[in-house]
Amino acid sequence: MRSLLVAAAVFLVGCTTPAAKPETSYVRDVQPLIERSCQGCHTSGGVAPMAFETPEQVIAAAPLIEAAVKGGRMPPFFAAKSCNQYQNDLRLSDDEKALLSKWVSEGAPRGDDADAQHAEPVALPSVRAAVSMSIGGAFDVRKMNAIDNYQCFVMDPGNVNDLQVVGYEITPGNATVLHHLLAYVVPPEQVAQLQALDDAAPGLGYPCQSGGVGIEGAVRNQIAGWVPGQYPNRLPAGTALTLVGGSKLVVQVHYNLNALYDASVSPFDETKLSLEFAPAGSFTPAKILPMLKPNLAIPAGVKNSVQTLEVAVPQPFREATVYRAMGHAHQLATQVKLEVIRQGGSAECVLDNPNWDFNWQRDYTLTRPITLKQGDKLRITCTYDNSPENQAVENGQQRQPVDVSWGESSYDEMCMTYLTFTSPK
Repeated sequence: MRSLLVAAAVFLVGCTTPAAKPETSYVRDVQPLIERSCQGCHTSGGVAPMAFETPEQVIAAAPLIEAAVKGGRMPPFFAAKSCNQYQNDLRLSDDEKALLSKWVSEGAPRGDDADAQHAEPVALPSVRAAVSMSIGGAFDVRKMNAIDNYQCFVMDPGNVNDLQVVGYEITPGNATVLHHLLAYVVPPEQVAQLQALDDAAPGLGYPCQSGGVGIEGAVRNQIAGWVPGQYPNRLPAGTALTLVGGSKLVVQVHYNLNALYDASVSPFDETKLSLEFAPAGSFTPAKILPMLKPNLAIPAGVKNSVQTLEVAVPQPFREATVYRAMGHAHQLATQVKLEVIRQGGSAECVLDNPNWDFNWQRDYTLTRPITLKQGDKLRITCTYDNSPENQAVENGQQRQPVDVSWGESSYDEMCMTYLTFTSPK
């Protein structure tokens, strides 16, 4: 009887169905997706925390990649397809997402290099810096007296003649404590006033207010900006921002010190700004138009608070051509949407970010620019989740919901869009 059992066991082992051969492989199926939609950031020394440059690197992170793609967090391109079409779209199609999941479910096989397929990366903006400036040294944010603080720094591009800025890149010295940064042009006739503000304050820069830089009119001449998730920035082809000869730049930095409760976080920042200038030629002057709803009222505990502002297109911007848009809000926001309401009442969607992520704010350049006409209106809609489950963590503890209004603090809220446009007027 024992021999029969052994024989049966041997028979069963011998008849075990061999494991199915994987239908997918990294080098054939997944590598083109990674190269096209991920390697713009996930490279050695890139902005992402890990590199995806070799099969081994991607295979080791396969479950994390699948979870991020399934959750809609990656690739970081959040403009709704139903709204408009945009350049440099990083997203995967539904079929590509399914292929990625199938590959992970099969154990993330590498495959044979003879079957390798490749794809060109989506072209992300890059800047060929003609001048690079810093805030002047390592600024110690511990000198500030509140959680949210604003410090202005003077930068000198050194140009005697007018120049056309076609690209800029802001390199945060310490992104952990930076909330945002805005850079403005101060014309030659106001440079002495700017220098006096800087000289009167000890150390690097001078304290400034959330809504301004202490120079009349400067905030109407924005030349650069940074928020979390922002890439290097290139102006639309054929357009440029004018930098008048003899001007200086004032850079307003909003520091948020919440992260300093962790002793491992550095308190020093040395942010840099680089500019690319156009070669000789004809460029259409571009402008950056902020649109905002300042009278926000977001009740405590409300999960779906919708705030809307609709305004007529201002006279100077009629017949303007809009090339790109960017939303801005804080951590309670769940959606930011901008529309043009045409004179007949129809709505044309410019930008809809239905899965707002404070850590991934970026410009979206339209595939086809939009023209604003007389009689048009602009409508901005922001939606917020002020429920207990959606509160920020401060000093290791989740905050309780409170009524929230407009403000510059990270715990306040905003409802803004920025339009990059040209105008015949």
